This record gives sequence, C-alpha cells and structure tokens, in this order.
Amino acid sequence: MVFTSGATEANNLALKGVAEAALVQGDRSAVAGRRRLLSLVSEHRAVLDPLRYLERHGFPLTLLPVGSDGLLDPQRLAEALGDDVLLVSVMAANNEIGVLQPLEAVAGLCRRHGALLHVDAAQAAGHIPLAMAELGADLLSLSGHKCFGPAGVGALLVREGVPLAPQLHGGGQEGGRRAGSVPVPLVVGLGAALNLAITDLEQRAARLGACATGSGLVWRRSAAFSATAPPARAWPTTST
Repeated sequence: MVFTSGATEANNLALKGVAEAALVQGDRSAVAGRRRLLSLVSEHRAVLDPLRYLERHGFPLTLLPVGSDGLLDPQRLAEALGDDVLLVSVMAANNEIGVLQPLEAVAGLCRRHGALLHVDAAQAAGHIPLAMAELGADLLSLSGHKCFGPAGVGALLVREGVPLAPQLHGGGQEGGRRAGSVPVPLVVGLGAALNLAITDLEQRAARLGACATGSGLVWRRSAAFSATAPPARAWPTTST
C-alpha cells in the first residue's frame, strides 16, 4: 500500500508508474514490448487525463464504449485485448451513474492476455466488498473522503511484483515509490473510516440498494442514456 493525497494522485501513480517502469525495464520487463493502454470512455478524468498524457508520449490508447446501461461488454474487451496491451484501467463504481463494472470478468480477460489491471475504486471502497486477490486486480486506487474519511489522503494498493516507477522524488518514503512525509493523522483517519464502513457494510448496502431501485424513474428520464430500466448492477454515488 502506498499512501497518497487522494485517488487522483493514486491513479496517476498507477498509470504513469506502470508505463514508466515498462520503459525503464525494457526487455527485462515481464511486459516487454507492451505499450497499448485500454480503458472506458466513461472513466473519471483522474484516469482519462493521465491516459491521454501517456498517449501523447508514445503509449497508444484505446477507449472502449459502454452500453446504454453504462456497463462494459466483456466481449468488447476480449476483442480489444492483444499481446501489445500493457495495462487496462476500469473503475469499480461510476461516479455519476453508479454502475458496477464486471471486474471479475475483466480481470480474467486481463490475466488471459497478460495485461495488468488497474481499478479506480474511489467510489466503491467502504461501500461494497473489495478484495484485490478476489477481484484479480494488480493496482487499486482509493480516496479517504469518498468513504467518510478525511480529505487529502488516499492510497494505491499494488500487487507484489508489479513494477511501479515513482512519480514524486526526494525522500524515499513509501518504499521509494512516493516521496514526501506521510500525513499520519490523515492516514489514521482513513484507516478508522474504512474500519467503521466495513462494520455496517451489509446494512448500508441494503438501505442504499433500495434507494437505487427506487431511482429507476429518474434513470429512465435521463438524457444521457437510452436504457428503459435501471442497470442491474448499480450503486448510489457518493459524489463526483
């Protein structure tokens, strides 16, 4: 775990860190020869902007469409994946419409094709069960203020063995992956918030799930999508 200032920094560290590490390691890397990046058109700008930055610096980018229900069709991902794909980035829960992407299917496809998987879980952490090992994610970003914790702190969870080049230099903190003094009070607040969120996870899931079901009329009237019913996998968003 690498503590950051929030999910935006965690996303930047994940995406740029993996890309730079692939360049630095070259043929010695487990992902040698891979440069292409895959993501969704509906991702948060904290993911899309770093990806477009990398595209301008030699990393081809493919953005996949989502359906009228806001969900990625795993078949589209399967068709887009190839031995040139370095990293796939898919958010757990959408910050605007709340849909929960099929991460298990996405992770399985990534493993099959040898691509790394980054999950932006800012809107999901503390609200739905998330376990990197079970999801099959290689990197996972989260933010304190999206799970009732303090603003100004977040984290990037990194699977052991995933190469990651630091994007901040100067102090060697966080195992050399993120320089700068760790804000201990904020980190403690993040941990406390997540622990509290986990204790009533099931009760809140039932209560908010009922809210999501009841919002079907609002969904049907939305101009953004043509769906005639709310998505089967959706979660009330905490904020944008």
